Amino acid sequence: MKNEGESLIYNTEKQIRENDAKLPQDIKDRIRADITSVNEAISSNNKENLKTNLEKLRNSAMEMGRSIYQNASQSQSQDQSQSQSQDSGSSQSQDGQTHEQKKEEDKKP
Repeated sequence: MKNEGESLIYNTEKQIRENDAKLPQDIKDRIRADITSVNEAISSNNKENLKTNLEKLRNSAMEMGRSIYQNASQSQSQDQSQSQSQDSGSSQSQDGQTHEQKKEEDKKP
């Protein structure tokens, strides 16, 4: 169980570092508190305490994953809506003219 705790701590800390800007502060604080609790349980060799704190850390890590996924989904949907709104505007050619302006010029002798 000690190896499991150390592995979970390592992986969780790595995820926090990689996604720091995407995570709300309250989730980061909760995870850090859970990591401290697991470390203390490992140091004291209290298996029941370690088991309880590992479960808390697992739950916090899952909450972090949900938050990252949710933020990514929201960001992706915002990007899609922005590109759709740009597409729905009048389309312009490379020289800055709209298709209607091009048609008018083509009609001129």
